[in-house]
Amino acid sequence: MNSASPLNSVSATSQSVADAGSSIPLREIVSDAIRYWEPRRIVYNAVLAAIVLYHYYAVHQLIHTYILPPDFYLAVVIMALLANMCYCAAYIVDVFVQLSNFRDTWRSRRWMLFILGLVIAVILTQLIAEGMFSDPSAFVGIF
Repeated sequence: MNSASPLNSVSATSQSVADAGSSIPLREIVSDAIRYWEPRRIVYNAVLAAIVLYHYYAVHQLIHTYILPPDFYLAVVIMALLANMCYCAAYIVDVFVQLSNFRDTWRSRRWMLFILGLVIAVILTQLIAEGMFSDPSAFVGIF
């Protein structure tokens, strides 16, 4: 009987593929991603908050007696949580690419992903904020 069964050759192939890849532990890759992305989350949230505050004050200046319903504030909080969930998508891309052979190149160019994500978030925030502040009564009773 041959000792090199198909099962043994598959596990040997898997081992060689794992050895051919990066020798950097996953823990270090994830830690590197956190160190890179978390400080930028502050910038991301500040830019999006500035857009929402701009629309709020623009509407508030037009109508001085304007009081937003409580459901509206809940909608803003939910939108902020959704924006931060979208921000977390960067981790998926970052960790995936760091596990590849392109890790060193990626680490010097991942700022492009941040800029692209920020531009998309700014466009979406601008559109949503314009809609929310043009008719905030639409949010009454949705929660």
